[in-house]
Amino acid sequence: MKILQILVLIILLGGFSNFVNAQACGKYRINIKVQNESGEPIDNALVQLLPITKDETRGSKFERNNTDLSNFTLTFLEGQGLSEFHRLKISADGYKTAENELKIVSCDNKTIIVKLAKTSSSNEPVWNFENRIELEAAGENGENLESSWVIVTDGEKIVTQLKMENGYINFMLK
Repeated sequence: MKILQILVLIILLGGFSNFVNAQACGKYRINIKVQNESGEPIDNALVQLLPITKDETRGSKFERNNTDLSNFTLTFLEGQGLSEFHRLKISADGYKTAENELKIVSCDNKTIIVKLAKTSSSNEPVWNFENRIELEAAGENGENLESSWVIVTDGEKIVTQLKMENGYINFMLK
């Protein structure tokens, strides 16, 4: 009888650990793409993440992609994030330096496209943040809503309307 109890306990613990691992994101990434105003890649860019009040990067730095020199990636482990704002600084010879402040939430993959203006231009850098959004809608008793909509606005006008399937939707905001 004791052996049966131990086997049941092992099976339950094994099943629980699989459930926990299924919920984990492991590593997540912040991708930066540096372009000129026309959307062409800038291969000589430098991307830095600098502390403002407290350095929470644990020494992590953006790495340049070997095949696309205008693309940079910063990888974090699940649970690591930046609760303090850090300064994201992007520079390249012949272009105005772009700076922005950001916080990074654990498991929140981001892609940021930065279009740098020429030094002689009166234009400023343009930042485009892409964010993946997952939503789940449930009724009063916890059941998934079969017919629901997500309406995205820019504060004034509707940008897009998306129909949720069985109370769930996963989409990218740009």
